[in-house]
Amino acid sequence: APLLFIIIGAVSYWTTSLFGENARLVAHSHIVLEKLASLEARVQALITGQRGYILTGNENLLEPYHKGMQAIRKILAELGALTVNDPRQQQRLKLLSPLLEERIAVAKETVRVRRTVGFEAAQRLVLTGRGDRLLENLRNVIQEMKDAERSLLQQREAQAMATALYTKAMIVFGGLAALVLMTTAIVRIRHELTAREQAEEALQRSHNELESRVQTRTADLANVNEQLRQEIGERMRAEDRVRNQL
Repeated sequence: APLLFIIIGAVSYWTTSLFGENARLVAHSHIVLEKLASLEARVQALITGQRGYILTGNENLLEPYHKGMQAIRKILAELGALTVNDPRQQQRLKLLSPLLEERIAVAKETVRVRRTVGFEAAQRLVLTGRGDRLLENLRNVIQEMKDAERSLLQQREAQAMATALYTKAMIVFGGLAALVLMTTAIVRIRHELTAREQAEEALQRSHNELESRVQTRTADLANVNEQLRQEIGERMRAEDRVRNQL
């Protein structure tokens, strides 16, 4: 029984730890997906700010452009740390990083030309289509990263679900095993108590019978002694009578 409890406890601990690790990996994949979505949104904000400034020349419209530029590099660093144990995602990041830097450089150049030369010169740069091609390429890489992480997420969720079910099964099995062992132990204890009571009763009966026999034997011996005493007395009296006659 102790060995069974040790095995159940060890397996339960292992499955619980495994479930915790799978849950952590599921949460990790969600964080990666959120970072990728945030990166895509920041890129779009940068481009929106760039295009709005080119069209209007309003410096206030460059606020999302500046914020997007700062956030993009930060998110890239975070993604690098989050995917450090995933060689394929790291390889995609190596493709994505220069594309982003080049797209940022294009945005900077068009903003500079709009500010220093004018709208038409900046428009000619936009119409070359270089920025759009870079945007399409980096979006493709981001989508690849999303697809890969979603696939990994599905695997991890399936593993987490299987581990959760296995953990529940072990808990139920452990509870049933404990119940069976406790029931068996209670039945055995009751059986032993009953056997002990029966043995004590039998011993008491034997003691009582022995005591009764001793008392009976003692009474018999007393009767015999009394008879002998009476016979001896009568014999002595008879001898006295004989001596008196002589």
